[in-house]
Amino acid sequence: MSEPAATDAASATTTPSGAAPDRTQVSGTALPQFEQLEDDPAVGRQAPLVVGADLLTGAEVRIENQGRPMVVAFYAHWCPHCQAEVEALTGWLETNELPVGVDFYAVSVLEDATRGNHPPDKWLRDEGWQHPVVVDTPARSVVDAFGLVSVPYLVAVDADNEVVLRFAGNVGPDDLAAFFESLLAAGT
Repeated sequence: MSEPAATDAASATTTPSGAAPDRTQVSGTALPQFEQLEDDPAVGRQAPLVVGADLLTGAEVRIENQGRPMVVAFYAHWCPHCQAEVEALTGWLETNELPVGVDFYAVSVLEDATRGNHPPDKWLRDEGWQHPVVVDTPARSVVDAFGLVSVPYLVAVDADNEVVLRFAGNVGPDDLAAFFESLLAAGT
């Protein structure tokens, strides 16, 4: 993957599987590539803004600060760790709710029609995914803006739009729920 570039606006057209063409746009300053959990240079920086069509509904999604914390999860359809994470989370969400006051978004990244579990919209529908999903651009604008180097990947942002944590790897539903609660507690 390329080094993230500081950009004021990067956009490209993408065609999500099973949906009409949409326009995904990224604006703001890119975060540095994620390399380590401790002393992450992105912590305290403003998160980029992403606007695009929801992969599952076609409705406009704005991954932006709404004056409350948010978590942005990045998944690739072909990644076995992402598949396990999405399956575990959707199963957990059937009987549990995420805390009120924290927004949760997903970004479908690194789409490759030659790799398994394609197309991503079918995979997520089959899993019962119920949260907004924006598709990254073919130029990987969202990946670069958030400093992603591997999937699954998670970025937590506080109510002031400052990054508080980035994490690469599986989180699991119990840790994700605790993570949401800690974001809410930090804002009080």
